[in-house]
Amino acid sequence: MSGQIAERLLNLVPSHLLASERFDLVKKLRAAHFRPSHHNLNTTPQTWKADLAPLIRNIITRSSSFELPANVVNRAAWLANGDAAAAQKLLAAAEQQEAVVRLRYLDAEFQRIDAMIQQLNGAHSSVRHRIELPQGSIAITIELPKKQTFWQTLQDWWS
Repeated sequence: MSGQIAERLLNLVPSHLLASERFDLVKKLRAAHFRPSHHNLNTTPQTWKADLAPLIRNIITRSSSFELPANVVNRAAWLANGDAAAAQKLLAAAEQQEAVVRLRYLDAEFQRIDAMIQQLNGAHSSVRHRIELPQGSIAITIELPKKQTFWQTLQDWWS
């Protein structure tokens, strides 16, 4: 299919679609143009939640403020012909729908991380976990403080 035919279809078909189908189309356009962000976090068992919060807030804020690129809105006449406000409302609804799923997912991820930290013993010095969201990912490394060996303790005592 040529670009010109695809553009014509993109302009003609949505006017004959149900609102729910247009909503799905806007979600697909949003997914195609939104670029997820990726973060790395090194932290401790005591502060991992506080250290993780700003990164999650960054991902959510960036995702919530996303708007379709102007060239997409201009090429899809049904988005620009007085429906720009409706399209933005559709995007906001899509974002709210994702937020509910995302918050449930994050709660489960936090429980997994807590369980991994609780199961740590002297054999492991760190926990590595990756939180994957449609809006981005966060690679977390939670490092336990290194325990001193018996010899290091003796050396500290003698110094």
